[in-house]
Amino acid sequence: MLSKTFHLVHVIIHGIVLTRSPVAYGLEESVTVKKQQRLVLRCRTRGNPVPAVVWYKDGKPLNAASKRVRIKTKRRRSTLRIRCVKEEDAGLYECRPNNVIGSGTASRSKVTVVKVTASPSSDLTSKLTGTNLRPANGKNV
Repeated sequence: MLSKTFHLVHVIIHGIVLTRSPVAYGLEESVTVKKQQRLVLRCRTRGNPVPAVVWYKDGKPLNAASKRVRIKTKRRRSTLRIRCVKEEDAGLYECRPNNVIGSGTASRSKVTVVKVTASPSSDLTSKLTGTNLRPANGKNV
């Protein structure tokens, strides 16, 4: 305890700032991803000491226990990956930093998930536009 007190007094005397409020930044404001694709969100942080990061979706801590969800944080960078995106993955994602000072400014991204609609291939379309199409009863069309 004495060494911690002495350290604090030392900091005040010399005017050294050892701590800085945490800030997250770098998320795209809006992201659109196709259903069944992979979503990747990356944020960076500032602060001293180096902030820890907690990811949130729609205001609730993200469940990283899912096999589809991976969170990797290394120093001042954090990456959220979601495999095989589902419609329920759409929402507001936040990268919230915190350190000994407390929670800091979050970086946010609105994620929209769109359905993949199949369109006929050009090869199939060209085969269907020929002049020899016959209905099942054998008459010309």
